[in-house]
Amino acid sequence: MTETIELRPALSISGASCQGCAKKIRTALESIAGDTERVQVNLDEQTVALPEG
Repeated sequence: MTETIELRPALSISGASCQGCAKKIRTALESIAGDTERVQVNLDEQTVALPEG
């Protein structure tokens, strides 16, 4: 059974424009989220979503 994780927009970012930027953001937040797969970077909306809690 796969655990479903609900992500919520939590941070506003600016200046991130490529997948390299998104990867750096995910890696930086890995210690908070527990895994880079639990961090969603939306370059169009310039937001970062994290798991609740």
